[in-house]
Amino acid sequence: MAHAAVSSTGLTLPTGAAAAERQVPLLEYLLGSLDLVASARRVVDWLVENRLTTKAAVMLADQANHQLVIIAERGLPGITDLTVDLRQEQHPFIKALSASRAQYITRDPQLRRILETERVHASPLRAHADGQGLGLLITGAERSQVPAGVSWACDRLSEQLYRIRSRETLAETQYGQERLLLFNIINAVSDPVLLTDLEGQVLIANNLAERLLVAPDDASEGWRRAVALNSMLFSAALSASALESGAARRELLLVDPLEGSDLVYELLSTPVRQQRQGTYVVSVLRDVTDLARARVEIDESYRTLRLAQAKVREERHRLDLIIDSVA
Repeated sequence: MAHAAVSSTGLTLPTGAAAAERQVPLLEYLLGSLDLVASARRVVDWLVENRLTTKAAVMLADQANHQLVIIAERGLPGITDLTVDLRQEQHPFIKALSASRAQYITRDPQLRRILETERVHASPLRAHADGQGLGLLITGAERSQVPAGVSWACDRLSEQLYRIRSRETLAETQYGQERLLLFNIINAVSDPVLLTDLEGQVLIANNLAERLLVAPDDASEGWRRAVALNSMLFSAALSASALESGAARRELLLVDPLEGSDLVYELLSTPVRQQRQGTYVVSVLRDVTDLARARVEIDESYRTLRLAQAKVREERHRLDLIIDSVA
């Protein structure tokens, strides 16, 4: 049985299954969010609420204005208006921005006055190990080693920052703007929507579809298995639908990767043919889980009713026999 570790200051450090359970809500939020500031706020709130640190902040590198600016904080009110010139190469935060790993900053007079703490970790946010620093995750520190939960949150925020920045870069071109508009349209739909090839390989998908059919790099083994099963079932249903002409409707049973519960969808698939690029399939998964459950309950009620009717007929027949025998 896994137990939570307790630090010298009383902070509870979740481990094992407890840590994984606490990570799921944050992962769900980040997967569905395209707002960088809101994502940063959620990460710092998660760190403090899960008692991994008492102070946390996120700073973002604004290359256009040559500044490192604060976009989210909790427990560090003195840092709210802090900006650092990116050209100040000797500043501890600028050094941390270009470092390959988290920096342990202690006894810096300037930062001590602003942060109201003696020691902090400044973890660089970067898309790749050798990539350019995009920002910093600043957390209060008890010792030089960064807690595993803080490192995990830093990695997830780095991925989120890179994903959002990539979309912003893509939007700077006309093609990118059109593609971004497409993503915004399909993400506005309340059902999973995706474009695949005839073999079921996902080419374009909204966030709801990605949650069912795509597993992030740090997904648990159960999550990966659920996604693999969903992909197999979806491909099989798509292949069966391809044999039918025109638009096809088919009921599809999938698994919720996060909760493990059964989900029933109505698969609506339509082939899209292009002379140069071949044939693709646009699919919409309409959630009919509640409808399917209601149908099962109605069938069960109908079966119970028929049994009751049969019993009534049997009793009536018995009474008729008794009456006939008396007469």
